Amino acid sequence: MKSIAARLLVSLLFESEEELRGLLTDLHGTVGWVELRLDRMPMGLDLASILADYPALRFVAAILLQCEGGHFQGDDSARKALLQEVASAGFEVIDLPLGSGAVELPATVHRLVSWHQTDHEKSALPLRELYVQARTEAGPQGYVKLVSWADFSEQSLPAVLLQQEQADSKLLAFSQGSGGSASRILSLLAGAPWIYSCWPGANTAPGQWDYQSLLALLPENAGPSTKVLGVMGNPVEHSLSPFLWRAAFAESQYNAVYLRFPVANAATFFDYAARCGITALSVTTPWKGAAAEVASNPWESGAANFLQFENGQWIAANTDGVGALDALEDAGLPSGSRVLLLGAGGAARGVAMEALQRGYELTVAARRAEQAQQLCEACATAGASLTAGTLKDLKQSDFHAVIQATTVGSFEQPGSPTPGQTPGAGAWALDMIYHPLQTAWLRSAEAAGAIPVVGTAMLIRQMLEQLHSATGLDADFAKLNKVLHGELSSRAAVLLMGARASGKTSLGRALAAKIGWHFIDADEELERRFQRSIAAWIAEDEHSFRSAERDLLPELIALPRHVVALGGGVVESPASVQRLAMASRVVFLNCPVEILLERQQKEPRPPLCDLPLAEEIDHLLARRLPFYQECADLTLSSAADFAEIIERMISSPVLKLFPT
Repeated sequence: MKSIAARLLVSLLFESEEELRGLLTDLHGTVGWVELRLDRMPMGLDLASILADYPALRFVAAILLQCEGGHFQGDDSARKALLQEVASAGFEVIDLPLGSGAVELPATVHRLVSWHQTDHEKSALPLRELYVQARTEAGPQGYVKLVSWADFSEQSLPAVLLQQEQADSKLLAFSQGSGGSASRILSLLAGAPWIYSCWPGANTAPGQWDYQSLLALLPENAGPSTKVLGVMGNPVEHSLSPFLWRAAFAESQYNAVYLRFPVANAATFFDYAARCGITALSVTTPWKGAAAEVASNPWESGAANFLQFENGQWIAANTDGVGALDALEDAGLPSGSRVLLLGAGGAARGVAMEALQRGYELTVAARRAEQAQQLCEACATAGASLTAGTLKDLKQSDFHAVIQATTVGSFEQPGSPTPGQTPGAGAWALDMIYHPLQTAWLRSAEAAGAIPVVGTAMLIRQMLEQLHSATGLDADFAKLNKVLHGELSSRAAVLLMGARASGKTSLGRALAAKIGWHFIDADEELERRFQRSIAAWIAEDEHSFRSAERDLLPELIALPRHVVALGGGVVESPASVQRLAMASRVVFLNCPVEILLERQQKEPRPPLCDLPLAEEIDHLLARRLPFYQECADLTLSSAADFAEIIERMISSPVLKLFPT
């Protein structure tokens, strides 16, 4: 077992001895620790016998009440009684919430005093005061676990600082929630005794890593000397940078990790990042301007996509231009060519400066002429060939190469920045967007005879520049390109759509469990984020609900290795229809009306119109069916047996869930 594997703890929920033994058999000799979540433990289970059969594993026992997000139906007194009962079964650690008071445990069993913050509650005390209380309750030999909530990374880093400052080998301080994933790694590197993880696709807490991902991510001797780098943005879940950097680290056995940091407040994040030992950051939307502002070196373009922390200050750079021009030159673009740059944002500025330094004749086109002119004035240098115009007026076929540097064409902004106009035959066409891999603009350019250069080529080239600057390492472009395209084809989310009661949630959970992916229900996620029930929301203000549903969709599409159950009305938005049409794994569950009626009569849903239920189902299906059909990559009848439907999805050559 690798040394880092001994510090991986896998948290397991189970409902039968057979299920538990199957999981433990796979984990035995692979990880060091297992937490048995006894929330749904069957009556009469002989835990002592089971644990004795897996001597290479160290065991923690824990129970979460329903009010804590768990499944235990008893109260706190019943929890303590059950934990006391099972303590002598072979557990090394028993998890008891802060404030549990005196609980008798065998002398060989350590107490773990835990505190968890949920997404809707405020902590009455600072983390340091909670630590003092918990350490007193745990005693010198006990463990302390403090878990704050973080929607964004800057909210999670105070816990990491606590972990670093206390130098307590039996402290685990990190955050749960969508912004807390990186803090789990940072806590481990700072000396936490283990890191909580899950079985693939079966997370027991928000933001949890699965143990297989951790085994692939963490260096064998991960610890205080491990270098920490990452990418910051909002959103950042879609970023492929972590995959590329990790591949480069693995190839060279470099002792470093590269993490995602979703950020809502850049200034706060920069401050904490410097104090937490994060040494380098790739910077993406919307923080390139903020990165330039925080840097100690003046950054003339006003936008930086890379920061390094050196000698107590952030140093900025912009590798967008290097990546774009290297990718075009690799594809054969001659020096001195006439280049048209579409867009005037932060990425475009970096490209403009690099193109001028390399001696290209550059024209900048933006939606408004003044935007293009402002960029030209910011980048102008003596002797540079630089002009400005508008997206509408400039003719792309007049140029040797066109670089598409706007955000139009992404899942967030579907479409083309220049509808009906493309580069000419034989010209080079680079789209800096890589998600999706081929945008509407790039498809049109290729159809017109242009030489397409996909955004991943630029992504890898600019990453190689950052990699060398931050670590001194060099990596092979061809190898990274091959593994990146394999990753892109395998990671895309499976999106389930269809009418209410068509089985999206039940099928989605079952499919995710079958293939070891994560599952997310769009309606449940909206309820969590807005703290509002869907039923009441639709009844009070359906328009704002549909807006929130539309705005969430790009984020759901970007989730890697997720099965997503979409709301039945997601196709009511034209923008959502465009986004779904661009996605590669959209499944329409086509359920007969009579079955939909039967299911909705058994489990009533809030009405969406004034019609009787049967007529409402007919009416909505008639309105939405053409859009379901337009977006679907695969259509299946959800009236069939669920196991059969899942097997058809797994074996489908359209979905390509597994490489052949």
